[in-house]
Amino acid sequence: MTVACLAIAAVSISCGKDDDNEVTLLSIAVTKQPTIKTYTVGETFDPGGMVVTATYSNNSTSPVTVTADMLTYDFSTVGTKTLTITYNGKTAEVTGITVSVPANVTTITTEAELRELAQKVNGTGGFTENSFEGHTFVLVNDITLTSGDWEPIGRNTATAVDPDGKSFLFEGTFDGNGKVVSNVVIKGSINWPGFFGAVGENGCVKNLGVNIAEFDVTIPYGNTYAGGIAGTNAGTIEKCFATGDVKAGTTWLAHVFVGGLVGSNAGIISKCYATGNVHAFASANVYVGGLAGIIWGSPTILDGKATIMNSYATGNVSVGTCDWTLYMGGLVGDNGYSVTTTIVENCYSTGLVSGAGSNVGGLMGTNRGTVTASYYDSQTSGKSDTGKGEPKTTTEMKSQSTFADWNFSNIWGISAGTNSGYPYLR
Repeated sequence: MTVACLAIAAVSISCGKDDDNEVTLLSIAVTKQPTIKTYTVGETFDPGGMVVTATYSNNSTSPVTVTADMLTYDFSTVGTKTLTITYNGKTAEVTGITVSVPANVTTITTEAELRELAQKVNGTGGFTENSFEGHTFVLVNDITLTSGDWEPIGRNTATAVDPDGKSFLFEGTFDGNGKVVSNVVIKGSINWPGFFGAVGENGCVKNLGVNIAEFDVTIPYGNTYAGGIAGTNAGTIEKCFATGDVKAGTTWLAHVFVGGLVGSNAGIISKCYATGNVHAFASANVYVGGLAGIIWGSPTILDGKATIMNSYATGNVSVGTCDWTLYMGGLVGDNGYSVTTTIVENCYSTGLVSGAGSNVGGLMGTNRGTVTASYYDSQTSGKSDTGKGEPKTTTEMKSQSTFADWNFSNIWGISAGTNSGYPYLR
């Protein structure tokens, strides 16, 4: 329960008691109900029309002036609610208040509802495609998938005949509400594999955890974009994490972009992490990182300023076939695929980077953007490169003094008993 803290206008005018009468307060009661008893989640109670009456020991009554600090209620979730009024130790209740979600918000409570969202975005299962721009989905509880392979939310229809295909993007908001989707299985030949296949420029995914049981994808045609949370992201991914290994590649003469969290990022990633091992392979270029395969700036998206901030990756990064150029890093494979600005700020990685070459590094393989206050463990990664992330020893990586410019009050924490001693997100 929460206590309202905003000022609310009085609903009556006075208490009107004479101290010389030495009367005592017996009770209070709601003698006229408030005008509004229907709300949406997060709204504040409106006392308009409500009358609260006090009864005293001399059988007299008088209206009570109700203020915000006298009210206790919780409109943060859906359901039928009761509001309590407390006055001089006596209480009264307003019952039967209905709290629902706004018209542009849909709650998801079951696996079936979650899978239906993917079908509606993708235009499969008999549904007409819908990007859901302006709509919000809220995950109400943890969900463990039990009905087979996962169909990513958002997809691309590329084929050998049509390598570009058609794109279906998620443009709404998905609020994981601090919940976790587990036992996610992604395998076969999916063009944009991930829990989300593609998050569009107006899309937002936040407060979501994804536990991957199996992620093993081989594409026979076209480029591959693969990540635990999203294959591609042009919107915002915030306060999300992915656990479990990610393996993806292509046998076509094409490129592959693979990350523990996101394959390709042209948007904003903030306060996220990935812990699984990441493996990629391709007949052309390979872009692979513990968190993201590539960060690239599009002039039409966020003015070209693709960003990863306050995030980390702990998984090992490896490569199979790579016939052209390998871009590999513990956090990001390539920071800056295009000439526009890309930014990495306050990030770190700790995983072993099993690759060699000038475009391979402990934190990132190639840096054509901006890297600020970002580090990698030189001992666990097996790398010592500079200029694209600062190498630190394991001891240094577990010392707060290494991260002097980071916010350890609200964003980060560090403790020997948490996250193996490395910084963790609050």
